[in-house]
Amino acid sequence: SSSHLFHPSLEKIPLPVRFAISGIVGNAIFLVLYNTGLRLSRGLYSAGTVFGVIQFGCIILNHFLNLGIVFGWPQGTTTTTTKGTTTTTTAGQSYIASLLSNMPVGLTSLGLGAWLAGFLEN
Repeated sequence: SSSHLFHPSLEKIPLPVRFAISGIVGNAIFLVLYNTGLRLSRGLYSAGTVFGVIQFGCIILNHFLNLGIVFGWPQGTTTTTTKGTTTTTTAGQSYIASLLSNMPVGLTSLGLGAWLAGFLEN
């Protein structure tokens, strides 16, 4: 299989349905972790702080789910030559680059969500 999803049978599922599956799983995990975090830290940390910590972990989790369910995991090594300079990128480096390229959106939602959770708590 060329897509490198979690399981080859996922390729038979239409892309929009795979997006929905990834989103539902990621949001369900977030809701469980956030509510558990609020319950366990009642009085120690604000809702905004709990949201921020849980959401940061979920940025990484959701990226992992999207690669495994929707887009496919980076595989192998690629070598590119630009203006005489050859660069080799491994699958691990491709994963980190992909994660970091998605971080600005995730961190923006984290900041807004943490602010809103703190605002609504008061």
